Amino acid sequence: MNWEGWSRDAASLMKTRTRNLMKRYALGAGDRFEWDLEESQMTIGTTRFGIVTVGTMTGDTFRWAWDDESIPKASKTGLEQVRAFGEANGIALLTEPTGPDGLARGHECLAVAGRLLDASAVLVDKTDAGFIFFALREPPS
Repeated sequence: MNWEGWSRDAASLMKTRTRNLMKRYALGAGDRFEWDLEESQMTIGTTRFGIVTVGTMTGDTFRWAWDDESIPKASKTGLEQVRAFGEANGIALLTEPTGPDGLARGHECLAVAGRLLDASAVLVDKTDAGFIFFALREPPS
């Protein structure tokens, strides 16, 4: 596997999917949004999406949500697939609970998780402690 190419393709795919979702639901960068980890949902404008919390960043350290007990289990459903993919392909980025290069690492992990989970979009939000990374799923039709 050409990991660099695969990862780059994941970033491109998720950028396109996110842009398309924003157009489909007429969402803008300034739209108000709220997330609820207990319910595994995010509301943007008037539309509610399912979410997978991929990870968080504090300081310069990215941490996978699967390693964070403060994140409800329901909000990280599916991340076991991402970790298993990393184990099967010897990709430490996907199997080590934390790592340096905070935002860059977080964006890469988010894109890879989004691709593996077939997410409709990805979103990063600022928190008091740093950042939180989400993969979004469209509401059922």
